[in-house]
Amino acid sequence: GLCRLPAFRKLFWAPLPSADVAAKHIWELEEFLGAPTQHERRLAANAELLVHGGAAVLVAILAAHGAAADDTLLLQVFWVLHSLALSTALERWVGTMDDVARVVLGVPGRRAPCAAAVLASALSLAAACCSRCARSRE
Repeated sequence: GLCRLPAFRKLFWAPLPSADVAAKHIWELEEFLGAPTQHERRLAANAELLVHGGAAVLVAILAAHGAAADDTLLLQVFWVLHSLALSTALERWVGTMDDVARVVLGVPGRRAPCAAAVLASALSLAAACCSRCARSRE
């Protein structure tokens, strides 16, 4: 599971990594979530990441590096958060999905100029959050 990934301790139990280091570790999370081919296992992987605080860690990375990081890091973070938003029970978010939507929507405005792929991904993720959570729509 998640706790056995080399990135787990480095992302969840160490100080916030630099953007370059974060990108390498988030790649492991992408593989963890995307590798299962059975729908039930993919849902379980997403739930495990969310329960361990994955959304909070990714939001912290966006807050720290969103203005200046390479587009690739942002797209990785958005992909993982999008997977969490669509694949986990709303109750598991414990009222934090609206925080994710707010931080994600703030990223394009902090980048000048903002790449079209980053903007599209941010809007897609915000739409996913808003489709699942009434507080995100406020």
